[in-house]
Amino acid sequence: KKYLWGAVLTGISTALFVGANHLQITYYGIIIVAFMSIFFLIKWIKEKDYNHILKTFAAACIGGLLGITVNAPTLVSTYEYGKQSIRGGSVLVNKDSKTTATGLNKDYAFSYSMSMTEPLVLMFSGIYGGANGLNQIDPANSKALETLQQMQPQIGQQLQGFASLYWGGIGGTSGPPYAGLVICLFALIGLSSATNQHRWWISATIIFSFMLSAGSYFEAFNVFMFDHLPLYNKFRAPSMIMIIPTLLLGIMALYGMAAISAESDFRTILKKYKPSFIVTGLILATVLYIYFTSNFKSESELNLITQIAKIPDANQKAAFETPANDLVNAIATDRKSLIEGDIIKFFLFLGLIITLVFLAIKKVINQTIVLVGFGILSMIDLFQVNVKYLQSDSFVEANENENVFALSPLDITLKQDTTQYRVLDIRGGISNAFNGGALIAYHHKTVGGYNPAKLSIYQDLIENQWYKFPNCMPTMNMLNTKYLISGDPALDTVVNKAALGNVWFVKGVQYEKGPAEVMKSLDNFNPKDTAIIELKDKIESLNDVQVDEAAQITLVNNNNDEVNYKSNSTKKQLAVFSEIYYKQGWKAYIDNVEAPIVKANYVLRALVVPSGTHAIRFEFKPTTIKTSIVASTFASILLWLSIATMLVIAFRNKQKSI
Repeated sequence: KKYLWGAVLTGISTALFVGANHLQITYYGIIIVAFMSIFFLIKWIKEKDYNHILKTFAAACIGGLLGITVNAPTLVSTYEYGKQSIRGGSVLVNKDSKTTATGLNKDYAFSYSMSMTEPLVLMFSGIYGGANGLNQIDPANSKALETLQQMQPQIGQQLQGFASLYWGGIGGTSGPPYAGLVICLFALIGLSSATNQHRWWISATIIFSFMLSAGSYFEAFNVFMFDHLPLYNKFRAPSMIMIIPTLLLGIMALYGMAAISAESDFRTILKKYKPSFIVTGLILATVLYIYFTSNFKSESELNLITQIAKIPDANQKAAFETPANDLVNAIATDRKSLIEGDIIKFFLFLGLIITLVFLAIKKVINQTIVLVGFGILSMIDLFQVNVKYLQSDSFVEANENENVFALSPLDITLKQDTTQYRVLDIRGGISNAFNGGALIAYHHKTVGGYNPAKLSIYQDLIENQWYKFPNCMPTMNMLNTKYLISGDPALDTVVNKAALGNVWFVKGVQYEKGPAEVMKSLDNFNPKDTAIIELKDKIESLNDVQVDEAAQITLVNNNNDEVNYKSNSTKKQLAVFSEIYYKQGWKAYIDNVEAPIVKANYVLRALVVPSGTHAIRFEFKPTTIKTSIVASTFASILLWLSIATMLVIAFRNKQKSI
């Protein structure tokens, strides 16, 4: 009930937590806070402590708002951008889109869902194989590696891509969200600790997070949450919510360790913590059920066997059928051995914990030594799993990383072109160009690359135009895609001579009634001569644009947030700029007089340029950012003054008490 300190500490923690700038994690933090707050609200209402409720609510709101306002520039810009990104939905939705009209579509949002029993990896790291690949198991004891080595090299190379220990619901992972067997055992003890008033809301939060982590495997519940939980449809990867139980199980474990180390009689322990032992037994029974009933084969492996069985060529089928079956069976054996190891470890650590408690009860060791022993067991447990996934060869010198970005012969050749150009890298296929790596962007401007929150208009262009490659030449040309990197040694790099450069004047305007019609028109038009504009974006100055064949407009410089051009024309014309349209903050000036930016060709900027010689400037200076910076500065000053004031008050109170 120290309300002033509560407000200050809430402000500090909120500022730091939101400042980490991972909004999905912040959202999960809010879920934790919500469950905790509801629990205490119910408790205080039962106690009729309404004065405390009001003071606590006021302190939390003041501190929370200060912490949020400190981060206003980041939050405001993210909010503005989010509405224009695929997380905010799209006006152009089809059956293959990743978005709906208001956010991500359910299939995309539920990518990386965990199977219903997969949260057991918090306690049993190997129950679902651990991670992709085979490197978490001793090569000398791996049946899968042994089977691959015995295959004909050509067949082994083709099948080794299917050799993975992980077989859970996520599809692929670099490792389990392992909280620790020892920590989970003590957390279960904390569940029955009468001194742990937090056990109820923590347990409810953990169960809720398990339900959300199931995603598409618990569709009835998660579709309801997706549709009704505020802002939940802006996020994907349900498995990420495992950070909630990872944190809360650690807190529960501390209560469990403190409680069990203070006991002095085994009978009391068995009686007092009976619910914990029952839950532990149920968890172990579930693991044993999986161990005895599973075939340890993933869906992708079963599909592989099915596809091989359908091969029409008898010789080819015979060549692959037996090796594939042998490999799948060998992987299943390796997976089973991982669970065996976890079960053995369970009984081993349980025995060590019981031994420490027994020694404490018999007064052989004191409570401090017991707690230190618990800590050592936890560290051993965690580190023997950690080293499987973060091995010594995971660490590289900085200069080794720099070698990744060293100029290749291809980069050197392209850099001889000193003009402003863009590239399309399809060495991994057209889909990979927009969903895979983008190392090419280190040295060159690219139209591709991966971002889980692309602008929705550009994602629309990817799905409706780029994926039609090579039947998307108008799009390639208007985005100034000068070089096509094919990966074909015979071709290597193809020069697109029709790329339109940074800016050009068009001869006419084609109006369409809606976004779908604009996108359809991009299939077959000449962007050099025509600009396609949606009717709602038409402005009055477009009515009398003309054509000057001798007119010129060129890029002067591009400094990211400021782009300058110069133009010379005898008539008023429409200029199209090979830059993506984004209305939140971009402003255009012709001779320092603001001019309206028109959305053209679904994704580009256009400007009506009057006759004569002009200097054209685009600037990115969102007014909301300026305002939020002022608010952030003011909130930071208030927070620092609050901290200083509280420290002075605390110092004076201490002096008075001396």
